[in-house]
Amino acid sequence: MSDLSQLDSARAFTRSLNILLKYVRLYGPEHLRTTVQLATTWQELESATGEGQPLLLGTAEGKLVMDGIPIAGLAESRFAELLQAAGIASIQINPGVSESELKLFASAFTTTTASEIPKQVKAALGSRSSIQLNEVRFVAQDPTADVAGQIAAKTLSPEAGKLAAWVSDPEKLLQLITAAEGARAGGDGAPGSGSGSGAGPGGSGTGLSGDAIISDKTLACAVRVLTQFAEAGEEGPSPEFLKQATAEAPDVGRVLRAAMASLPEAAEEEDPHSPPLVKLAERLAIRYAMQQYQRGEVKVNAVHDMMERMSKEIDSLRTILTSHERKMNRAGMAVESHADILDRQFWASVPERGKQMVLLSADAYCIPARNVRSYVEELMARGDVAMASRVLRSYAAGIDHPEEEARKKVSSGLQELADLYGRVEADLLRETLARVGMRVCCEHTLDMQTLVSAAYVRLTQEAAQRRDYLALTTSLKTLERLHEYRPRSVEHIRPRIAVEHRLHEFVAEAANAPLMPAGILELLRLTPRATAETIAMQFSRCHTRSDGERLLNLAQQAGDNIMECLQSMLRSGSADETARGAAILSRIKLDMVQGELAQRISSFNRLQQDAIVRQVAAAGAVGRGKLLLELLEELDPLILPEALDEIGLAGDPVAAGALLELAEGEGRAKNEPYIRLKSIEALGRLREPSATDTLLKILEPPKFFSLGRPRELRLTATQALLQIDPERADDLVKSTGFSRQELLLGPLPIMGASDFLRQRRYPRVVAPEGFSALATTANARCNVAVERISLGGGLLSRNSRVPRCGEATMEMQFGLQRLRSRVLLRDLPTREVAYEILNMDLDGRGKLRKLLLNQCPEPALAAAQTYPSAASSASIS
Repeated sequence: MSDLSQLDSARAFTRSLNILLKYVRLYGPEHLRTTVQLATTWQELESATGEGQPLLLGTAEGKLVMDGIPIAGLAESRFAELLQAAGIASIQINPGVSESELKLFASAFTTTTASEIPKQVKAALGSRSSIQLNEVRFVAQDPTADVAGQIAAKTLSPEAGKLAAWVSDPEKLLQLITAAEGARAGGDGAPGSGSGSGAGPGGSGTGLSGDAIISDKTLACAVRVLTQFAEAGEEGPSPEFLKQATAEAPDVGRVLRAAMASLPEAAEEEDPHSPPLVKLAERLAIRYAMQQYQRGEVKVNAVHDMMERMSKEIDSLRTILTSHERKMNRAGMAVESHADILDRQFWASVPERGKQMVLLSADAYCIPARNVRSYVEELMARGDVAMASRVLRSYAAGIDHPEEEARKKVSSGLQELADLYGRVEADLLRETLARVGMRVCCEHTLDMQTLVSAAYVRLTQEAAQRRDYLALTTSLKTLERLHEYRPRSVEHIRPRIAVEHRLHEFVAEAANAPLMPAGILELLRLTPRATAETIAMQFSRCHTRSDGERLLNLAQQAGDNIMECLQSMLRSGSADETARGAAILSRIKLDMVQGELAQRISSFNRLQQDAIVRQVAAAGAVGRGKLLLELLEELDPLILPEALDEIGLAGDPVAAGALLELAEGEGRAKNEPYIRLKSIEALGRLREPSATDTLLKILEPPKFFSLGRPRELRLTATQALLQIDPERADDLVKSTGFSRQELLLGPLPIMGASDFLRQRRYPRVVAPEGFSALATTANARCNVAVERISLGGGLLSRNSRVPRCGEATMEMQFGLQRLRSRVLLRDLPTREVAYEILNMDLDGRGKLRKLLLNQCPEPALAAAQTYPSAASSASIS
C-alpha cells in the first residue's frame, strides 16, 4: 500500500477483525456485542478496500503480516497465534466483499477446535467467495528471497544435490557397507562377499529379512553410519570409518538392508517431505521399539519415552538433511516434534489387542491424546460405540490417579478429546463433567487447579456447543457444590464457561422447538436472573403474537424464580429492564404492573417513557388500554400523543370517558391542540357512539365575533364521525366541504385478526425524489434524506451524521412550504432511521396532509382504509 491513510485503515480493520473473532468465539455470532463489532469491522473494511485493492493477512515468524508489512502488538501476536493454530497461511480479502460474507467468515470461528476452522470457513463461504484462505504459508519478501510458494518446492537442505546418488541408488549405499564388511573379514571387498552379504532390495538371502533383530548398539551404530553418509557427500564415507562401524556392530549392514527393504511399504504413512536417509533411521527406530514391545521388554505406555531418546540420536541426521521444518517454523506453522511422529507411527503398528489392553488399564494416561483419538475414531467408524465409550471412560478415570504427573496428562488430554466425549454416548459427557468438577475441590496446588479447571471449562463449552442441556445442568450443579469449598475458583470458572452468554440461543431454541428439549427447563431454573432478562429481552423484540406466546409459556413453565426475577426487574431495575419486565408481566399480572409503573414512570425521561409505552402496547394484554390510561397523568406531554394512539388501537371502551374530556379540550389537552386531535382520532378508532355530540359540536360553524376551529381539527372530527356512524357519510361530506381524498387520508382503524403485534397508525407514502429535511439535536444539525412520510412519522436514510436515537427538531421544506415538528428518532435493523412526530402545530399538519395527497392516489388510500391489515405490513406507493 502506497497510501499511508489506506494503510492505517487496513491496520484498524485488522484490529477490529481480531476483536470480532474473539467476540464470536466468546459470545457467538448473534450476540449484541458481536453484532455491534461486526458493523464496526465492516465499515473499516470498506475504508481499507475503498480503492479496489485486496488485503492479504498472513503470518511470518510468529508475527501478523499485512501485505508484506509486519504489524507489532500483543493483540496482533495473539491473532497470529490463532491463525497458526488453525493452519491458515493467509487470508485474502478481495474488493467487493459483502457484509454477509464477513459475518459468515467470522461465524466459522465459533468452533472450539482450531484445526476445524479452515474447513468451516470453506463450507460457509464456498469457492467463489471474496474471502479466500491460502494454503501456502505467507513469508515476507526481501530482495534476495524467493516468493513464498517456493517453500513447498525446496524442502531439502542445500546438501540435497549431493545426496542424490544415495537417494536414487540404494544399491550403491549397500555395496559400500557390504565392501566394508568383506574388508573387515579379510575378503576382497566385492559386493556379496563377507558375512553380511546381500544383494540389496529385492535380492535373496537373510540380509533382507524383515525379522532382523536390532540391539541398542546396532541401532546407534546404524544412525552414525547414516549421519556419516550425509556429511561425506558425493565422495562417501571413508573405508576406515565403515570398517570401524562394522566391527563395533557386525549386524549393522543386515538391519540397514532390512529397513531399506521396508521403505516402499511405509511410503504412504510417512512424511513426504522427510529425506530418505531420515526415513531409514525412523524405520529402524520404530522396528526396534516394536521388537522391544513384542518381546515384552517394554510396555506400550512407555514407548513415548523411548522414542524421545531415539529422536535425540537422529537429531544430528535431521539437522544435516532436513530444512523443511525450519522453513515451516519461520513461516509460522507449528511442526510436530520428531518424538511425536515416531510415537504416532509406532502406535499405528501396535496390534488391536495391545491398544485395548493399555487404554483400558490404569496406565491409559501415558498414551498421548492424539493416539487415543485415532483409536476411538477408528472404533466409531467400525460402529463399536461400546468399546469407544469404555476407552474414554478409562482415560477420564485418570483424573483421579494418585500421581500428579498422571493427572496433568489427563487434564491436558481431556481438553483435546472433549468433542469425542460429546459424540460417543449421551451420558458420557455428564459423567466426565461431574468427575472433573469434583476433582477441582481435591487439588491443592495452583498449577493442578488451573489444569483441571481448564478441562472442566472445555468440557462445559463442548456441552453448550452440542446443546446437551443435561450435561450443562450437571456442570452448573457441580459449580454450586464447588462454591462451598472453592469459592474463588468458581469465580474464575463461571465466566469462562459462558453459559449466561449463550442463554439467548438456548431460550430461542426452547421457545421454537416442537418438543421441549430435555434438561432445558432445569438449566433455566439454575440461572433465574439471566434467564428472566433473556426471555424479557426476546419478548420485547417479538414481531408476531405466536412468537410472544411461546416465550410467555416458556417463562411460566420455567417456574416461580423466573417470575420473581421479572417482578424485581419491574420494581427496581433500570429503565430498560422496567420496560421489558412490564411488557411480559402485563400478560400475567396486569394490576401489579399498573401499580408499579404508576409509581416509577414519572422518574424516567422521554426516551425511557416511550420505550415503556411501546413495549406495553406491543405485549397485547387485554387490559393494556386501561393500563395506559392510568399512566396518562404521569407521562411527559410529548409522549401523550403516542399513548393516546395506543389506547385507541387497544380497542378498550373503558377509556372513552377520559378521551371525551381531552377531545373537548379539557385537562391536559387544554392549550395543546395536538393532544386534542389525537384523542379525537382515538375515539374514532374505538367507534365510541357517545362521542358523536362532542364531535358534531366541533363541526359547528363559528358564531359571530368568534374564531372558527382549526381546519385540521374539524377534518379529524369528520373522519372520526365517519368511523362511528358510516351511514351519515354522504351528509357529512356535503356539509363539511372536505373532499373524499382528504377524508380517506386519516388514521388507520383497528386491524382485524392478525399475527403481527404492532399496527401502522397512518398510511405511509414514498417521499418525493430528493426530498430532504434539516434535523437539529442537542449536539448537531444535519440534512437528512426522507424516504417515507406519513401523518405520524416516516423513515430517514441513515448516514454517519444522523443520530440513531433521541429527540430532534425536524424542518421539512417543499416548495414555499416549511414544516416544523418535534420528533423522536429510532434506529432500525434495516439500516434506516425511523422518526415519530411527537408534536406539531395543526397548520403544519394540514400542510403535511397536502404533501401526502399529492403523492398518494385515491384508490390506494381507499384500499388502506378498507384493508387495514395490508397497510400494517407494506407501504403505499
